[in-house]
Amino acid sequence: MHLDDVARCPAPQDGNARHASAAKGKAKFDAQIVAIAAVESATVIYSDDDHIRKAAGSRFEVKGITDLELPPEDAQVSFRFETPSANEDDEPLEE
Repeated sequence: MHLDDVARCPAPQDGNARHASAAKGKAKFDAQIVAIAAVESATVIYSDDDHIRKAAGSRFEVKGITDLELPPEDAQVSFRFETPSANEDDEPLEE
C-alpha cells in the first residue's frame, strides 16, 4: 500500500462523511508509519494496532507489547524516595 493509493480511496457511500474522513486520515497515518519504517530500513515495527499490522504485511515483523520480554528481576533497580519535610529546619526523616 502506497500513500498515493490511500489518497485515491473513494469515501464510503454511507453518508457519514466525518467517519469516512477520520478513517481515511488514520489509514494515511498508518501508511506513513510503514513508509518511514521502509525508508529507515527497519525490520520490526512495535505497535498493537491491527491496522499497522495489515499495512505492514509481510515486509516487517510487527511486535505488540505482549511480545516484548520483561527485563530480569535482578536487573530492575529499586529507588529510595525521601519525603521532603514540612519545615526546612526539621531533621531528615529516619527509617
